[in-house]
Amino acid sequence: MKKLIIGLLFVMTFGSCGEEIDCCAMPPMDSLFASQKAKGCSSFYVFKENRQEGLHLAVKGDRDELQLSEMAQVFDLKTADLTVELLKFEGEIGQYACDDVVGDEGTVEQTWVAAEGQATLQILEDSISVQSWETTYRLQVKLKNIRLTAENKDDVRIDEVLFEDVYVGWLPG
Repeated sequence: MKKLIIGLLFVMTFGSCGEEIDCCAMPPMDSLFASQKAKGCSSFYVFKENRQEGLHLAVKGDRDELQLSEMAQVFDLKTADLTVELLKFEGEIGQYACDDVVGDEGTVEQTWVAAEGQATLQILEDSISVQSWETTYRLQVKLKNIRLTAENKDDVRIDEVLFEDVYVGWLPG
């Protein structure tokens, strides 16, 4: 009888997963990126990677279009000209972001794009270097209550992730 109860509990707990591994409990996204250092480039492309899980979380935008300043600004992702993506790589991520070497990036297996949530952006230090082709600066991005969607996949939720003190504005090359 004890074996029957244990067997039923096992089936009830894990039976709904079928062949799909990602339908089963995945650690909260926040924790997968919490200890990762943020990096960046371009007008702004900030990202964090969890190489162990093959995950790349990125926020892209244009400083001038968003009229960023040293005052924190909150943007609604439904209306702002910002892109938040979560990429799942097949195997190694390689040098996917902020790199102009051809062929050293991994293969993207799946892409989730933010459908809702908020992003708070603030320039921490402006005009570190000013050239005709670039102005470098330090940016902080805080994502909150993000819902990312992908075709034929479950939505992914992120409660909060901070991209702290990211040096951006420079172009790869």
